Formats: sequence, structure tokens, C-alpha cells
Amino acid sequence: MRACSPFTMIALCLALAPMAAHAASGDAPEAMAPGSWSVQFSVLPDFTLGSYSGANLSLKRHLAGGRAVRFGVSVTVNGGGEDLSNVDADTVVTNTQIASSDVNLVSIGVNGYYLWYTDRAAPIHAYWGAGPLISFARRHDERSQTQTIAFNGQPPQTAIVNDDITSRDWRVGAAANLGVEWLVARRLGLFAEYSTALTYLSSRNTRHSTTEVTNASPRSSDFEDHNHRVDFSGGGGRLGVSVYY
Repeated sequence: MRACSPFTMIALCLALAPMAAHAASGDAPEAMAPGSWSVQFSVLPDFTLGSYSGANLSLKRHLAGGRAVRFGVSVTVNGGGEDLSNVDADTVVTNTQIASSDVNLVSIGVNGYYLWYTDRAAPIHAYWGAGPLISFARRHDERSQTQTIAFNGQPPQTAIVNDDITSRDWRVGAAANLGVEWLVARRLGLFAEYSTALTYLSSRNTRHSTTEVTNASPRSSDFEDHNHRVDFSGGGGRLGVSVYY
């Protein structure tokens, strides 16, 4: 979910203010009754709705005693390729270059929060919570470059370089949040939230390269890199919408 400026939050609150009277009438607390579900969306700077905090799906379920659980799932699958060619020629030499690439990316992330709400009888509810998060990503990149140089009257010389690159990383940690939700209508809540997370990240990158040159034996090389780190970061102020059902 993207961070929103204070002006965006104020403008949206003013736009929804006429519905607050209906929320205060006693219908709005029904949305947060035990057993209710809601879907969360982020409010983007142009007042459109987007995915919440990077999750493709974010759901919340209210429990008894002013408690709730919220979880989000994000999945990304991307793939594609590119082919390039270029020929430079003059009266002496012809230089032909061909390049191709194929990339595949898969990532999945899961997060969950256990939330505590206060003042359930009012249309405005403060809450705080904490929970785990985990994610995994894998990227595979195949690249090929071919260069052929041909001098007039001489046999062509060709060099081919192939790279096979794989990157993997996984992240695990815990996050905490603090926010306020305003039930502006019977089945609609507007919330502002601050969050922070402590995560451990492990990544591994490998590269296998082969080089073939005319009239020479093929050569190969391997590279591997491991990284580990701990991150403590804050998410800043964010604005979202809960749609209850």
C-alpha cells in the first residue's frame, strides 16, 4: 500500500464526512461484529483503490472481545524474452551481433496480524497489532550474445557467450502496526495506519557462463554470491479502505 500525504488523507475524510452521521446512528458497529469479514484496499494518490500493502488479497475477520485477524497474500509471476540483432558493414569488414534473453520471475509472500481494537461502541476505533511475515522469490535469466566478424577474403570469426543466472531470496520476520479506523458507513471503514517490521533476508545469486570462440576450446566460469542481513524499517503513514460483508 502506498503512503499517502496528509493532504490526501484530509481531502478524503472531508469527502466522506457526510456519511459519518449514518455511522454514528448505531449501524456501523455491526460491520465489526464477531464473525464479520472485510477486504482491504489502499487509497492511491488519485483516489483510486489499489492492492493493500503489496498484497494481491488482504482479508480481515473480526473475533469476539474487540479482536481481529488480518492476513494478506501476494503472488507475482512474470516471464518474457527479447531478441536483438545488428549488422555493421563497410568495404573491409562486416560485424554481426545477435543477442537474446529469457527471464522468468516467481515470488510469493504471506503476512498476518493479530489485532486489538478499542472503543467498539464508537464510530472511530483505535487498534494495534503484530504478526509474522514470510516471502520467497526466484528469478531465472538466460542470456546469449553472438558476435561474428568477417574481413573481406578471410573466414569469419565468431564468439558466443551464454549466461545462465539464477537469483533466490527469502525473507522472514515480524511486523507491528498502530492505526485508527473510522466506520463512515454501515459496511465501509476508512483507516490510517503506521507500521514497522523487523526482517531477516537471505539471498543467493549464481551465474554459469560459457564462451565459445572460433578455433579455440570452449571456456566456462561459475560465480556464486551469498548475502544475509537484518532489516528494521518503518512503513510510514498509510491510508486504506475496509469493505465489510
